[in-house]
Amino acid sequence: MFYGSIPAEVQSMMGKIVKNWDVSDVYIGCSGNFTVEKLICPFGKFNIHSNDVTLYSRCLGDYHSGQPVELELSEEGCWKFPWMQKYLESDSDKVASLMLATRLVAYDDKLNHYYEKMLNEYISQWPRLHDDTKAKVEKSELSISSYYNGDVMDYIADAPREAGFISYPPFENAGKAFVKDFAKLEKVFRFTPPEYEFFDRDLLIEFYGRIAQMKRWLFVTNIQLEDERFKPFLCGKSKTTNRGIPIYVYSNSGTVQIVTPNQATLPLNLKRLMPGEEVGGKMTLWELSSEAFQTLRSTYMNINIRPGQATLALAVMVDDKLVGVYAFAAGPTMAQWDAHIDTPTMYLLSDFPVAPTDYDRLAKLVLIAALSKESRILAERITRKRVKSLITTAFTSKPASMKYRGLFKMLSRKENSALEEKWGKEIDPSNRYYSQPYEINYGAAIGQWTLAEGLEMWKSKHSQKSGKKEND
Repeated sequence: MFYGSIPAEVQSMMGKIVKNWDVSDVYIGCSGNFTVEKLICPFGKFNIHSNDVTLYSRCLGDYHSGQPVELELSEEGCWKFPWMQKYLESDSDKVASLMLATRLVAYDDKLNHYYEKMLNEYISQWPRLHDDTKAKVEKSELSISSYYNGDVMDYIADAPREAGFISYPPFENAGKAFVKDFAKLEKVFRFTPPEYEFFDRDLLIEFYGRIAQMKRWLFVTNIQLEDERFKPFLCGKSKTTNRGIPIYVYSNSGTVQIVTPNQATLPLNLKRLMPGEEVGGKMTLWELSSEAFQTLRSTYMNINIRPGQATLALAVMVDDKLVGVYAFAAGPTMAQWDAHIDTPTMYLLSDFPVAPTDYDRLAKLVLIAALSKESRILAERITRKRVKSLITTAFTSKPASMKYRGLFKMLSRKENSALEEKWGKEIDPSNRYYSQPYEINYGAAIGQWTLAEGLEMWKSKHSQKSGKKEND
């Protein structure tokens, strides 16, 4: 639930830097889930002061600073969850209930039998979960000296300059998504949020400038700053996957630390379709190892697309030359497509052509191969059940994706909210692919033709060479 949670590698960098600080007080802006506090408290040498704007952080801040925890059900909370009242007696009861409620509200108000079942099951297990969570809360050794619930810009203005200051603020333009995460929680309990500004690029830079005025300081961001005030103080970079968000650590102390991705790849001795070459006459499918798929994905797939975990990846070959790749994901899904398309379905996780070539619509040949009878046999082999259709998702700047048009049926189209979804929390908000206005689900029957028939169909309908690529 916590947008911008601090990766373990970055926590390690921060710990090495802060451990040697020569200050008695450390102020932490945008505390969130108190990860930084938990990191530096065991050093036993700092008076820790925390800050944020949410109900969740306020209750944790009050509890760990020894202040009374003010938490009571709202009118809506009393109506929906009246049984929760008896779990709000002591301060540790309240904190435990608040923590559990972050999951409870995630299942609430969703018109879906799955979520209804999850909500009822969660409520039935609440007494046990509450006992376990309360025990963990009471066992915590985190201790802070003070907590301020309000705008971090006001907070840093009042912080003494001889102190240390640490912040991992929400990424640029991500603050609204962060607050939206807590909106449902804050309807269940009484809470009047403080006034504060959301961070845009200019306000973030101003905030970093104020941090840099402290005796010891550290901040973490997804922006590599070109401002001369900060460039000399870049002392850490973490990027744990090839397409993950790069995270930069700036501080006026500490040595340079770098964490780079280690992706298992495989040197491939595959010939591919090249510019000036014609597509041949025999199409086949070759199974790819995970390493081979990752190599090809890194070479040809849109760099902005976050890679998922493939169950089976396949190379589309024509006359033993690679023309593209697609992959299936066979995991369970909560989506219900029965009203739109024949089920059971398989999810088409990735599909991309090689590049560059002379053909505008080579991407359609990859899709045609994925919808073939031979492809269906492979899909059914890994699921050990019938597969009648493929489902996939596209993020586009237009109301329809040209790549899927004519082969796949549009099942749903909605305003893109990927960056606000749980799975999208670690995507860079500036990512151009996931920032496009439309999210469209497509589906098509699998097994409509053989590979040979599909290749002939592509040649007759889609083999033009005008130079206008149709890969999106």
